[in-house]
Amino acid sequence: MSAQIDSKKTVFNTAMLYLMTAAKLIFPLVTLPYLCRVLTVDSYGVVTYVKSCMTYFQLFIDFGFILSAVKDIVDANEDNDKIGYITGQVIVARLCLSAASFVVLIIISLAIPLLRVNFLYTLLSFIVVAMSSFLLDFLYRGIEKMHLIATVFVSMKSISTLFTFVVVKDDSDLLLIPILDIISTLVAIVINIIQLNKLQIKIRFENFKTSFDMIKNSWTYFISNMATTAFSVLNTVLIGIFITPKEVAFWGVSLQLISAVQNFYTPINNGIYPQMIKAKSFAPIKKILMIFMPIVIAGCVFVFVLSEPIITIISGEQYAGAVPVFRALIPVLFFSFPGMLLGWPTLGAIGKVAETTRTTVITAIVQCAGLGLLIVFDAFTLMNVAIFRCITEALLMILRASYCFKFRSEFQ
Repeated sequence: MSAQIDSKKTVFNTAMLYLMTAAKLIFPLVTLPYLCRVLTVDSYGVVTYVKSCMTYFQLFIDFGFILSAVKDIVDANEDNDKIGYITGQVIVARLCLSAASFVVLIIISLAIPLLRVNFLYTLLSFIVVAMSSFLLDFLYRGIEKMHLIATVFVSMKSISTLFTFVVVKDDSDLLLIPILDIISTLVAIVINIIQLNKLQIKIRFENFKTSFDMIKNSWTYFISNMATTAFSVLNTVLIGIFITPKEVAFWGVSLQLISAVQNFYTPINNGIYPQMIKAKSFAPIKKILMIFMPIVIAGCVFVFVLSEPIITIISGEQYAGAVPVFRALIPVLFFSFPGMLLGWPTLGAIGKVAETTRTTVITAIVQCAGLGLLIVFDAFTLMNVAIFRCITEALLMILRASYCFKFRSEFQ
């Protein structure tokens, strides 16, 4: 008899992930105007540049465990001994990846003047990323206690945000920014330890071989995440090379708003993923599509009609020129919701990891090839890039839908 989706649990977990997503958007928006005011342009440039670099180190250290380790913990079937063992091995795997990342950090800091001149700030920021090895987000997702993730995240961000306003007054306080993040992360780790004791989960480690095997097994998940990230970086880099700075600003504003909406798709996918691993039924996916696609369509129409006031109210009258680009990117919102839902929560839940990754890699290759053709034929404009971005998002959805149809017999 197949497992059934626990609707109440899924809704609660999804709501908690929405809370965390909202917090991720709100806390940076709170500190951004303040830091821009108290720091010089050069110092704030250091903050944003180092933060961008740390994003990729974080991606490498996480290494897809947010998907692979969640699956392992769900498969442990509430056996706390197995869950503790999996958690311990993942922590060690992350620490090994952190050590490798540190070597890379030294090399690129020697090569990049901005990082070399601000090496202490860079090093302190990296320590925060390495400490994230002990933030057990994958564990709480696997045991479907997402409210514990939200508690940890909101606690640590509240601490760092509050004290940023208290202690950071000018450029001389620059190093206090990562130090506050280190302190808040330590608090989060302590909260994790308390929660583990309450859950009666004892972390244990046996050997490095198992941890390396976990890294190997998580490779496909990592490639999938890296393909998407690498594509985004290339997209931005090429836009910065081939078009004017003013148009770069228009692209940045438009893409930031699109990405903000997409962030609210993620909790639905993460919320249903553990239940899908258990049930392996397409019925809840169909139900979600029937409920949310009309909302997505209505939202796309609403945003298209009100594009101009949305852009000018959020970014100012000087960004009115971004409206056509923003409108051209709106189809991304339509295609990305089913595209994301048919990926890891659907194909990944029935073990089609390679197929899910293949759809991402193919789409990234097509997008990069398309950008190359636009450059060769002297057609590299914001509108053309935006249109091609919509085409590749549609391609991703179609590829994943075709795999779901191909493997339809494997759903319960």
